[in-house]
Amino acid sequence: MKITKYKHSCLFVENEKARVLFDPGEFSWDDFSKELLSINDLDFLVITHEHGDHYFPTALKKLYDNNPNARIICGDAVAAKL
Repeated sequence: MKITKYKHSCLFVENEKARVLFDPGEFSWDDFSKELLSINDLDFLVITHEHGDHYFPTALKKLYDNNPNARIICGDAVAAKL
C-alpha cells in the first residue's frame, strides 16, 4: 500500500486492488492541482463532509472528468450538492 499526503486533508491511497483519493479540498487544490490531475484510473473519490477544505466542487468536477469510472463516496449533505 502506498499513501501520499497532500496539503491539509487530501490523501491518495493505492494498492494492487484500488486507487482512492480522499478529500481533495480547496487547500490541497490550490497547491497541488497539477499533481492531483495527473492521478488517473481512480476507483473512488471519497468526500468525508461538505466543508470547503474537504469538498471543493471545482476540484471534484475536474478529477471526475479525468476519472469517469470512479465512484464518488460521500454523505447525504455532499450528495445533495452534487
